[in-house]
Amino acid sequence: MNWKDNIRLLIENLFAFLEKLGVKKAKYRGIDRVAVQLYITAITSNLVKGVKLMIKQVEEKIRELNKKNQKLFTELC
Repeated sequence: MNWKDNIRLLIENLFAFLEKLGVKKAKYRGIDRVAVQLYITAITSNLVKGVKLMIKQVEEKIRELNKKNQKLFTELC
């Protein structure tokens, strides 16, 4: 096996995994185009992870502020 066969096998395994997750399968158009598709998939995945992390941080901050407001309200009453 040469390096192109190894890359092709890796790409086929990755697409099989993505297909199990429900990602639509694109036609095979060569290693260069597949590499670009994988790059776009990786960027999209990282963006989604980043957005989820930001949402989680905002939700935690809101919970903290709600606790502080509740504490202040009980002190005033």
